[in-house]
Amino acid sequence: MAQIARNSLTDIILTMQLSFNIVLAKPLIECCFSGGRAGALLFVRWAERVAAHQLYMHP
Repeated sequence: MAQIARNSLTDIILTMQLSFNIVLAKPLIECCFSGGRAGALLFVRWAERVAAHQLYMHP
């Protein structure tokens, strides 16, 4: 589980660096991870939505 989360987080960060303003994302990441497991899940859901939107807008 932790390995999957770590790999997903790496993918998410790479996606954000390529197609999303990391300056806007940083406070959200910090807020989510200060919330522990629930915060991390919230962040992953948000990031999946961002990634899906990016793929839809820029296939």
